[in-house]
Formats: sequence, structure tokens, C-alpha cells
Amino acid sequence: MLRAPVPSLRAMRRLVVMVAAATVAMITVNGANADASQSATSPNWDGYVAVGGPFREVQAQWTIPSLDCSPSTTLDGYSIAFSWVGLDDDDTVEQGGVISECSLGVEDNWLFWEMWPNAAHEYPLAGIGGAGDHIAASVRYVGRSGLYEITVTDTTTKTQLKAAEPCPSGSLCVRSAAEVITEGNSSEDNLGDYGAMTYTRIEVTNGTRTKPIGWWDPVAVTQEDSGVVKATVSPLEKNGSEFTAKWEHL
Repeated sequence: MLRAPVPSLRAMRRLVVMVAAATVAMITVNGANADASQSATSPNWDGYVAVGGPFREVQAQWTIPSLDCSPSTTLDGYSIAFSWVGLDDDDTVEQGGVISECSLGVEDNWLFWEMWPNAAHEYPLAGIGGAGDHIAASVRYVGRSGLYEITVTDTTTKTQLKAAEPCPSGSLCVRSAAEVITEGNSSEDNLGDYGAMTYTRIEVTNGTRTKPIGWWDPVAVTQEDSGVVKATVSPLEKNGSEFTAKWEHL
């Protein structure tokens, strides 16, 4: 079932999240070179980031997490986690994935795409699907048209959100990085407790070559804010095409 992009009613909250961590430049890197042993910290990202593009495409698959919405793992009954793939540079992020949210003990999920700094577009999965559904997402730059094709598919329910968008006005979109990320809200300590979430079949493409993200010597990013480790990532597995992100703290 193909879903047309729907303007987000939650764009302001999404914008707050992305302004704080829109670019790889916001990541604090430990080490001189972006090799497999390099690590980094971010106040609201955890995952893997391939740097040194330009990259043309990134894709991955995962399962929508079942958030723990209990009072001990939410902030005043609320928490949120974004899981997505994207292309990135100093002033733009082209991304697509899933928003998972706890509100007063109830989890809701949305498919979304975003050409940051433009507002996000979302489609609610309530009544259609949700936690436990299988997701396949990709962001692809098409040089002939200059458009970014963003596709997010809930393969369990056959629900798809798709867009073809130009680079945001006034931006360059040099695609210097490709990433697979779980994200929290940097303005509040309310990262949704997603437990452990495994991203699989991760591939990154430059001009002509498509390889597992591990082939590109990515940076492993730990989500850490004010000395509190909020989420960690496992070493890459299955020839560099898979890793598991693990929630640690609100």
C-alpha cells in the first residue's frame, strides 16, 4: 500500500531534535582517522557513520522496537526514539525511517522522511502496524534528476512512504557521510527504551560501488550526554553489514 507523504503535525518537535544533531560535525570523534577502530560520542545519536563521501545511497533493515513505556523508563510518561538511515553533510540531512513514541504508557509509531532543515513528513501506523513490524529503508541520490529518493517500507503490512525531493533551498547537499542511526531528543532526557535493536543488510554506495557499511571504515557512535551513556552499539557483524544498538539510559 503506497502512502503519499503527509505534512507532519509534529514538525516542531522533530525540528528541535534535528537542529541539535543535524550533522556529523556535531559528533565528538576519538582518533585521527575514520577507521574501524574509531569511536565517537553524540548527545542524541547512536549507530554507525561512514565518512569521506560523496555517497549516493544508504539502505538498511530492522524491526520496529517495542518500547518500554513504564514510568521508570519515561520522562513524565513520555519518551521517543527515531530509527533511520540517511545521507548527511554540514547543513543538511536526507533521511527516512521510523518514529517510536511512548505517551502515558502507550506506544505509537510513524514512518517518516525528512529533508532537513525542511520539516519532516510522517505517516501514522496506528491501526495498521507497529512494534514488531519489519522495516526496509533507503535514501538514494539520483544524479540525472538531482533528486533524493527516500523510501521507507513496512514490509509486514506492505505500507510504504516514498518521496523524491531536491536538495533544500540554499543548501549544497554534498553527501559527505552515510549513516544508520537511532536518535533521541537532545532537548530532553527522554530517549525511548528500545531495548536492543539490530540493523541488518546495511549497504552504502558511492559513485559505482555498493558495499556493507563496514567496508567504508565507519565511525561507531555512542549516545552520551553530560557524562551519561544513553545507548551503545555492538561491533559490526556479518562482514560489516549488521550491528545491534542497545538502550542504556533515558
